[in-house]
Amino acid sequence: MLSKFRFQYVHPILFSLFFPLSMLQANYGVTPVSEVIRPMVFTAIVSIIVYSLVFLVLRNWEKTSAISFILLFIFFTFGHLYDLLKPVKIFSFSIGRIRFILPVLILLAAFLIFIMIRSKTKLRNVNWLLFFVSVFLLVSVIGQLVFAGISFAKTNTDLSKNDLSLAVDDSIVKRDVYYIILDKYTRDDYLSTDYGLDTSEFINQLEDMGFYVASCSQPNYTGTALSLASSLNYEYLDTLAPDLINQNRSWSNFAAYIKDSKARQFFTDLGYKFVTAETAHFWVNISDSDVYLKRNVTAGQIELTSFETMFLQSTLIRAVYGLTPLGQIKTVVPYERSHYERILFTLDQMKKVPEITSPTFSYIHLVVPHHPYVFTPEGEYLVTEDEKTGYLDNIRFINKQIIPVLEEIISKSEVPPIIVLQADHGNDGDDVYAIFNAYYLPGIDPDVLYPGITPVNTFRVILDNYFNTNLGLLEDVTYTWEWEGVYDFGVFPNTCSR
Repeated sequence: MLSKFRFQYVHPILFSLFFPLSMLQANYGVTPVSEVIRPMVFTAIVSIIVYSLVFLVLRNWEKTSAISFILLFIFFTFGHLYDLLKPVKIFSFSIGRIRFILPVLILLAAFLIFIMIRSKTKLRNVNWLLFFVSVFLLVSVIGQLVFAGISFAKTNTDLSKNDLSLAVDDSIVKRDVYYIILDKYTRDDYLSTDYGLDTSEFINQLEDMGFYVASCSQPNYTGTALSLASSLNYEYLDTLAPDLINQNRSWSNFAAYIKDSKARQFFTDLGYKFVTAETAHFWVNISDSDVYLKRNVTAGQIELTSFETMFLQSTLIRAVYGLTPLGQIKTVVPYERSHYERILFTLDQMKKVPEITSPTFSYIHLVVPHHPYVFTPEGEYLVTEDEKTGYLDNIRFINKQIIPVLEEIISKSEVPPIIVLQADHGNDGDDVYAIFNAYYLPGIDPDVLYPGITPVNTFRVILDNYFNTNLGLLEDVTYTWEWEGVYDFGVFPNTCSR
């Protein structure tokens, strides 16, 4: 039988390999290339198994190739089809449900397979066509990855010298500084209006501790990379990195400005230890910090990354993902579970930072209330795909958990610390333009803060008032942007009058 095999019959396997590579290409810069290895191995194994089983039944290379293509196409596109149909309704009836989509696909596959098996016509031309399509897709995505890699490598990351004059008086009090990001935390008035969630108790607790909560705060940018690059460098992006914008480079290039920010440089030059915490997203992780809060993985366990989970959920595995039997596989830890454990670990370790003997600058990025939605309000582990329920439960959770963390940080600090508790952007829709933003700035004139302060001025206020610099404040501007045109900025006005 092998004598009748032709190289074009491998197209189902080539076609399958396109899917993890295309997902890597779509997430290049925010996903390390190494994370595609296990999805590629998984894809190859599934493809070979399907191909082999079909051949064992049919004993015909032409029909095996064509039928395997159909089966693998359905397997590797099921999750995408589900996401596409999920919001679709016909006469208020939702058709995007697994129990509807899966039987339809099975019947369609069975019909096509039946036709091919019963057909007396040679499938040579069909297989040649599928071969060329598969090769084209594979070569195309590899070319795009190579091009993206070359483009990304050209990023100007020479941030070793601060272009602002920041002469510092050696007599200053070196307070610990905490810059804590609550990812995607919408401002309280939007939470009340759009979600019916009252967070006044949380805000009152912060104010009783001495925090100033900026009641009309907006982000400068509504994407994490752009927002944090701006706030950590206390500049707008057209001043910070004009070449990236003018050349329309990927927003992921701004990760370099987060990892080697002016704030980091400033405090490091003062003799501060730089403290960061691990997240599930490698592009915001700063593993070369002086103190890196990273939990240990249990020996023998495999933790799925967010990319691996996203890939698996794009396949037919989406139909059974999260079912109890799968959850009993102890050696494989779902991304959602590792995210849950990572957040709890970071919150616990934050309480120990004041015990570090030298002054510290802590940049702690907590990916919460951002999805995945894995927390109940009480802090138990519960995965939900319902956007509203999950988002609100994550907020209720972090509101309860962050208060005792802040209290312990303050009580353990010999000198009252500087603490900023701030969102990088809000939730979806217009909510993205309203952020939670709170400051604990002991010993300075409270009038330096105001309701509409934006993140670009956060470190300008801190450095000028505690470290005797002369940066001054910038105008508070909120820019709009879209995925299709990241740097086609518009301006979103601040109409808040609280």
